Amino acid sequence: MRLSRWLLVGTLALVLLAVAPVSSPRTPAEAAVDNRPNIVVVMMDDMRWDEMRFAPNARRYIASRGVSFANSFSPLPLCCPARASFLLGQYAHNHGVLHVKAPYGFGSVNDSRTVATALHGAGYNTGMIGKYLNGYGRQPSRVTHRASMLYEPAGWTDWAGSLETNWPRSSHYRGGTYNYMSFTQNINRRVVMHPGQYSSDVIGTQAVNLVGKYHRSRRPFFLWLTPVAPHAGGPWEKRDPRDYRKRNGYVQEFPTP
Repeated sequence: MRLSRWLLVGTLALVLLAVAPVSSPRTPAEAAVDNRPNIVVVMMDDMRWDEMRFAPNARRYIASRGVSFANSFSPLPLCCPARASFLLGQYAHNHGVLHVKAPYGFGSVNDSRTVATALHGAGYNTGMIGKYLNGYGRQPSRVTHRASMLYEPAGWTDWAGSLETNWPRSSHYRGGTYNYMSFTQNINRRVVMHPGQYSSDVIGTQAVNLVGKYHRSRRPFFLWLTPVAPHAGGPWEKRDPRDYRKRNGYVQEFPTP
């Protein structure tokens, strides 16, 4: 598939995020190194633009040397539709993912041809770490029509997607995407739990390791990092505000990051 569909998305990634060219060859053995740029996309979940003040390193190393889109618009600024648009290069009314819950979500998207398959076909190593599409691990794949717990979309050299699987009591697996201290992933078609580890730390460590792996390759790389932070999630802490029931019977909740 040609890359033209993702030209705008690719430009956004290049401008906003760290892009480092592969080192120039220094030995005859390195003569065949591909000098196209590496692309790293960090996608934050439910983060407001003004919360960038809490990300000093991003402002220092990326924003200060890049371009801010001060007059930009997201046609459907909801998690799953927006992520699907990033992957497919299409508006939501074309790819059909219109919400985060069934009948939409992961189970409604055809992810057999994405930015990953395009870049992989163009000679890139491709890695994905973190949250994928809402319902991944719980809804069946539209591509295979099978359970998605061990499903790995086409085009990814390395895959580490967090699971939203509803684990039965008989399963020894626990945790999922929205529990920051009980994070479970499908890593290259193997279920891996991280009990007691903060999910953003897990993703950060995995990203560093993957960059090190790809640095030893002669191919450029595309890395998509998608921590669930600062999205609301568990576990509940004592200082979190409690839910309360209003006079009309409605339960008011106060989800916190």
